Amino acid sequence: MEAREKENIRMRFAVCLNQVIAANKQKAKEKKAKGIEDLKLISSLRKLTANSTVDFATIQKIASGRKNPAWSTVVMIVEGLNMTMEEWGRRYDAVTEKDIMAFKKLPTIGNFGIGNQEVGIRRLLNC
Repeated sequence: MEAREKENIRMRFAVCLNQVIAANKQKAKEKKAKGIEDLKLISSLRKLTANSTVDFATIQKIASGRKNPAWSTVVMIVEGLNMTMEEWGRRYDAVTEKDIMAFKKLPTIGNFGIGNQEVGIRRLLNC
């Protein structure tokens, strides 16, 4: 597999992960406004770390598109998000080149290479 194809897969996975977290964050905000707290809704990378047993540094690298996750890590992340592989696959397949290009343009924070969450959430949900 070519380096470019690998980068595309990495970035697509990162976009998908960020989109899921962003959507969950929005759902959590809406539920909170109604007085509902959904503890199963994973709305941050920190919550994903706690729910998946994948260490935070690894999740950060994957979420920024800087690390290729091993298959076991993919499964732990998907299960940590309380999703099925089928649900994840549909979300992953829906990621477009436009989404990837928008993600690559996001500002970064510090040395982590993580897209600015507030800006990133709005951009990724509106792509």
